[in-house]
Parts: sequence; structure tokens; C-alpha cells
Amino acid sequence: MSAYGLSEHPEAREEFLAELNRLPPDIAEMFTNNTDAAVQDAASSPYAWPIVHYWNEQPTLRWRAVKPFRIRIVYYVAGHEVRIIAYAHEAREPGYWRARITA
Repeated sequence: MSAYGLSEHPEAREEFLAELNRLPPDIAEMFTNNTDAAVQDAASSPYAWPIVHYWNEQPTLRWRAVKPFRIRIVYYVAGHEVRIIAYAHEAREPGYWRARITA
């Protein structure tokens, strides 16, 4: 059980589902399991993961990789909640999720 609650931007959920739907079933299961584990890592120790280096605004954004996939969970902490704003593929333009941030 984490000390932080979790919320997920609706567009982040859409990204996760889009990635999941493009994968074959056996790989999709691994993707789901690895993503769930990464989300739990972020929720249990949100300050342990790297800061998004090109983001110089508030709130402070962090990311947690979903290995071996090229996906990064982008999130920030608001009070006692981890807010996931993107399941960002490494090939996408950095910061495309900027409009999803609400304080």
C-alpha cells in the first residue's frame, strides 16, 4: 500500500490503451504487468525517480521508465497524490503533454 493516492489524466489512459492494443497478447500482458509495477514504484516512492530535465516550471515533473518498453510514465506530486499525465513513448516530442498539467 502506498502513502500516495493515484490519479491518471484521461489522455494518459488513452495512450496506455493505444500501446496495449498494438501489442500481441503475450507482450501486452508483460506490458501491463511492467506498467503496473512502475506505477506502484512511483506511488510508493514518488521522489525517488528522475526529474524531467527540460522542465523548468511548476509542478516538478518526474518520470519512471517502463522497461524493456520505450515508455516513460510522466507524473507529478500534488499533496498526497501522484498524478500521471502521460505514458510517453520515447519517440514522441518532449513536452507534448504540457496542457494536461493542472495544479
